[in-house]
Amino acid sequence: NDLAAWWEFENIRRNEGVYCHVAGRGEPDPRYIYPGTILSPGVRLVFEEGSFIGPYETLEAHRKGLDSGASGPAAGIRIRGNVHLGPGFRIGANSLIEGDVVTGTGGYIEDALVEGNALLGDHVRVRRGAFLRDRSVCGDGSRFECAADFSGVAGPSTTYMHPLQARIVTGRNCDLGAGCWVGTWRFDNEASRFKVGDRLVKPKNAGLANTVYFGDEVRSAVMVSFQPGTRVGADT
Repeated sequence: NDLAAWWEFENIRRNEGVYCHVAGRGEPDPRYIYPGTILSPGVRLVFEEGSFIGPYETLEAHRKGLDSGASGPAAGIRIRGNVHLGPGFRIGANSLIEGDVVTGTGGYIEDALVEGNALLGDHVRVRRGAFLRDRSVCGDGSRFECAADFSGVAGPSTTYMHPLQARIVTGRNCDLGAGCWVGTWRFDNEASRFKVGDRLVKPKNAGLANTVYFGDEVRSAVMVSFQPGTRVGADT
């Protein structure tokens, strides 16, 4: 996933969609970038058909807002990294993008923070105070809402509501209940050990060892705490 994400981020500097803008090189086209959007100098934005940045929920409403003379900083959108928006994807009001972001088709980021580099699949929804941390990879149809704090790999059609998450890897169709906590730091700062056959194995990479892993179709109730290195099998 890291390799795939790195390749996508590198390609932002070369890709050409239906519209491309580099901040600081002339005024951005308001049909794609809402007036008042704050862009850091030099960031490169690539738009595919139907994608846009602005406070409206649809491209039609966005264009109508422009026709009525809407402008100004009310959208509250700030972008500090390179972005490639897939067809029909939008970045909505009150969003902060601090890293490189590549998206699939038809989703949105709204009222949310993307702290670092993130790779989003098709129809991914990030909203209502959600927080994607650096190196997040979000599968098709995954949802992050209501102050969900996520880092890791989200399998397709997974839902994260209200929990604090850190370095979790999930399979398909997982659903974590509100207020779940995922711990990836041990008090002794050591890597978790795993039983392989008749012996305990300590992985060299503490970050990967202490990540929490879920198989497909895992669901949890509210207020569940998962300790570093926990592995939960499929259909649990």
